[in-house]
Amino acid sequence: MLGDASERHWAGLSPDLEVEYRVRNITGEIRWVLGRGIAVRDELGRPVRMAGSQTDVTEWRRVQDTLARAARHDPLTGLPNRLLFGELPQHEIAQAVRSATPVYAVLFIDLDGFKLVHDSRGPLVGDDFPAGIARRLHPTP
Repeated sequence: MLGDASERHWAGLSPDLEVEYRVRNITGEIRWVLGRGIAVRDELGRPVRMAGSQTDVTEWRRVQDTLARAARHDPLTGLPNRLLFGELPQHEIAQAVRSATPVYAVLFIDLDGFKLVHDSRGPLVGDDFPAGIARRLHPTP
């Protein structure tokens, strides 16, 4: 990805270079880097060097990933919410069509009586009800 973007810029096909990429530091940790630059050209317009900067954007990427997950998962159960449920079928169907064995399934569970449990037993028991079902559906190792 970095190579393609820098080659396009070096060839004069883009006015500047801006690309994010991953690097592994000396401790083995993956860091995200934003590279920005511009080719410095000679009097004939030929690129002679790159001038730019490298910025560690790992924390920014973590925040963005956290926000994206929060937008698509229920905070109580951790299960996909309606937004993600609306996005996943198209992705899964497209992936199934591309595979040699196109198989997929959709499971929708409606918790009848959830409001009654929540209202009659209070929010602690009411919140534990869907969370317990979620644990049974998606057990953690």
